[in-house]
Amino acid sequence: MRKTVSVKNILILPFLFASLLFVSAKSFAEDAWLPEFEDICGRTEDSGNMTEEELKAIVERCDKLRPAIEMSENPQKKVYLFRLDKCKNLFLYILEVSKNN
Repeated sequence: MRKTVSVKNILILPFLFASLLFVSAKSFAEDAWLPEFEDICGRTEDSGNMTEEELKAIVERCDKLRPAIEMSENPQKKVYLFRLDKCKNLFLYILEVSKNN
């Protein structure tokens, strides 16, 4: 038995494709801060080798990133905020230790 493709099914495909693109674009726009987050928190291992200026700059980046995460509709934003605070606190600690030495 061979099924035929109806005109209705053909018209639905572009709509579904457009909807998928819209949802994907919206998700990407909402999490546009994610690469910055990953870059900042990915530098914690190198924090001991950073200069005072580099540490101050990365702490400023943390401060600038926080509002973007707070405004996000990402269901895991509390986790990201917690991790960002931990990364920032590490950078501040290393900065404090380097000033005292």
